Amino acid sequence: MASGEPQVEIYYDQVIEAAYLHSKPGCFFIGPFARRVSFASQQHRALDLVAALERRKKLVYPGTRRRKTIAVIGAGVAGLTAAAALRGQRCSVHLYERNDMPLKLQMNASHRLIHPTISRWPMGDQALTTEFSFLDWFAAPSDVVIKSLAREWDAHLAPRPHDEDFLFLPGVTVDQLHPEGGVVRLELSATPNAPPGKVAMTAYDYVIVTTGFGEEETPGLPWVSYWSEDQVDKWRGEKRKVFVSGCGDGGLIDALRLVHADFDRGWLTIRVAQAIGEKFTNVIRDAEDEALMAAKSLACMNLGVGDDGEANASTRKLGSRYENDDIVERLTDVYTRLVPRLPVEAAALLDASLEAANVQTGRVTLVSRQPQPFGPYAAPIHKLMVAHARDRGRILYRQGELVNDGGRAVIRRIRDQGAETVTDAMGLIIRHGSPANLASLASEAERNSLRIRQFMLADYIDTKLERNLPPPPGYPSRTQDAANYVSARYDMVKELVAALLPGARVTATLRGFIYEPPMIAPRDAEPIRVPMPREVFGLELREGEMATVEAL
Repeated sequence: MASGEPQVEIYYDQVIEAAYLHSKPGCFFIGPFARRVSFASQQHRALDLVAALERRKKLVYPGTRRRKTIAVIGAGVAGLTAAAALRGQRCSVHLYERNDMPLKLQMNASHRLIHPTISRWPMGDQALTTEFSFLDWFAAPSDVVIKSLAREWDAHLAPRPHDEDFLFLPGVTVDQLHPEGGVVRLELSATPNAPPGKVAMTAYDYVIVTTGFGEEETPGLPWVSYWSEDQVDKWRGEKRKVFVSGCGDGGLIDALRLVHADFDRGWLTIRVAQAIGEKFTNVIRDAEDEALMAAKSLACMNLGVGDDGEANASTRKLGSRYENDDIVERLTDVYTRLVPRLPVEAAALLDASLEAANVQTGRVTLVSRQPQPFGPYAAPIHKLMVAHARDRGRILYRQGELVNDGGRAVIRRIRDQGAETVTDAMGLIIRHGSPANLASLASEAERNSLRIRQFMLADYIDTKLERNLPPPPGYPSRTQDAANYVSARYDMVKELVAALLPGARVTATLRGFIYEPPMIAPRDAEPIRVPMPREVFGLELREGEMATVEAL
């Protein structure tokens, strides 16, 4: 975004417009219909919404200094970030979560790498850490990221006993939102994690909903959640045939896991992106921008809300608009043509990993309704790696639809009307994405309204914008409490350096962190082979002599 106050104001207007339901005054929704759904993207949206509300003076009662009371629904990454940001604005906050603890869904997903910026490659700057005022994290398996966030939450951000302005309410489900009389009343019910019985409705000035993503749903078909332990690593070493249904990031990633011996939970993706660098930036950016504009145009034609507030009879699910052959075929042509132009180092990494896995042609097949596996939703790096694996004959593609036929999983081909039953001897991975978990909180017409506006507006995340949101009371600030700020991130830096350079030691200074490489690498400790970053969490990370550094 261009610099300057008018552009910033327009940006924040779009942030509010993307989150606001006009038919439910006082209710805001972070996600779930944008294209980018990573942890970092959701945190950016949470921070930007709070910043936009503050700039519009919506967090204070007119003519007073008294701050408003806000309910945040959902204690995932976005919910915790929104709650912490609101506390930084001195608002009273009640945080609702149906589970018995925050951050529960992704807590045990050790097989999934979470990275702050790889989904924006090659159009955005790459970094191994976030740079937020609070709830920072580093590239790592999901369970490590979640435990790091939970540690910071418990130490610095969670409500304390007798804290009247901040409450965490686990084991409670928000069933309905009822805006009336200038407030929003919540209809609540207890879950098995809380005492049984109906909870009284509670009124708030605003409600921020962050519960847009649940687990995948495949009625009548076998499925394993994206965040649950699966059979992919086992199946790679077997000779069984595997179908992967779905061509979003989840489906492409699992297909790559099946054919790459060195996928390493996703670190191969990072190494390949670094080996390619900026070589394809302009080509990929132009192709993705064109595809996204075409998809948005098609969405506007196929999805609308009539004057009566109800969805038009011609409304289709937004995801199906990507089946437009022209959009997909053009992206396929671009990524296919890039494969022979891969830099030598990147091609060598990919080829060596494929050869080590030794997965024969025909064993891994991607399936979706699209004519090709490259739609606008998935990250460019995943599409490029799948194009390479297809070129090498390790991943096949079939245009088809996975259905339940009398209790059997059947792949129905779209073009030639054929079908194939997925037998017990085969493997099936279903990655159709999680549904928008808003059915009880918004009508179909309201969800359609959110869907189209968030798809059009919510992906314009300005990662370079200086948000400078104040941290919650008592949280260490980089400028006012530098020593404690650095100390709060010390354990995270040690974990990141240990992953990149096993055996290294780290110490902290007010400028940042200094590491000392090991004299002898620990036995059975392989570095990830990603270059050590120059900055972490906005602070310096450099090699140095431990003896000359005074630790905090």
